[in-house]
Amino acid sequence: MEKIQRQSNWFARHKILTGVLIFIVGGLFIGAVSSGSKQNTAKAQYAAEVRDHNVIDPGTLRLDVKVRNTGAVSGKPSCFMQAGKPTAAYHGVDRVTRDEELKPGEWWGFTQQITISKEGAPYIDDADISVTCD
Repeated sequence: MEKIQRQSNWFARHKILTGVLIFIVGGLFIGAVSSGSKQNTAKAQYAAEVRDHNVIDPGTLRLDVKVRNTGAVSGKPSCFMQAGKPTAAYHGVDRVTRDEELKPGEWWGFTQQITISKEGAPYIDDADISVTCD
């Protein structure tokens, strides 16, 4: 019986030490779990420009696009192209995604044909064309 009493007395005498140890071990565990879930949030950034556009036929416009990675990390640009306004009589949209990563500072050029509604390709001018990449 004395042995059991001594053990309970040890915990009673060291409550603060036991509490501090539990707090430290718990904090280390939570810190390890939260730091393991952190991910690199840096994203590539792109500047895109339409170098030229040509009417292929009344319903098709060809865009020549140049994209530059202006960010600090590599990425696969996905470019949304719009010709005309969605509310206009003549418009078309398309998206192109690069299969390979574009490194910081590198350029990528591509040509894409866009279908224009109501055979309105001849009525699209430079101001009606936009390309944005993310």
